[in-house]
This record gives sequence, structure tokens and C-alpha cells, in this order.
Amino acid sequence: MAIVSAALVTILFTGGSYLLLSRSRFDLVLGIALLSAGTNILLISMGGWDPSSLPAFVTDLGQAEDRGREVAETYADPLPQALILTALVIGFGFLSFLIVLVSRSEVDLPGPNDEEVSVRGESG
Repeated sequence: MAIVSAALVTILFTGGSYLLLSRSRFDLVLGIALLSAGTNILLISMGGWDPSSLPAFVTDLGQAEDRGREVAETYADPLPQALILTALVIGFGFLSFLIVLVSRSEVDLPGPNDEEVSVRGESG
């Protein structure tokens, strides 16, 4: 599982970095989205995902008689889950702001290949 998540993070970071270096404004937005997704998967993999662990809000464990150390080890760590939720919200907000910024810059500003681009100080 660790090798798969490491490969996926590497692919997302590489693709995001490649798209950030392109000249297209839409590719810039897509590159930031890929970097955000790669960061989220990196945080998930650092948390040590275990499918047998229970969420922290489950109180009935069935056969567990001892509510001490044995039960505490079966709970999932809530910190990586909180970090992922925070990263998703911040990433979505930043991405929506960036989409609006890029769409307004497409309307108001000339692109890098447009012929209306003039050097500062030149008139005409």
C-alpha cells in the first residue's frame, strides 16, 4: 500500500509541476489542483491508514471486555483525518479563487501570445 501511494503522489506532483511550468492559464489551475490532490494523498499515507481500525466516535466494540489499552489501539487516529479535511477545504477555496482570477484575467489582460502586448513606456 505504501509503494502504491508513494507512486501516486510522485505522479501527481510531477504532473502538477509540469503543468505549472506551462504557459496556459488553464494548465496553471489544473497543475495546482494536481498538487493539492497529491498533498492530500501524502497526508493520508503519512497517517497510516488501517482498514481494521474503528472511527473515534464508535463506542460499542462487541467482544471487547476491557476498555483500556486494547480498545485504544483499535481506534483510528483522528489527527490525519482532521488535516485532510482542513486541506480539502482550503484547497477548494483557493482553487475556486484561482479559477475566478484566471477567468477574469482572460477577459481583461492580453495573453502571452497576443499581439496587443506592448513594452512599458512605448506608446502607440
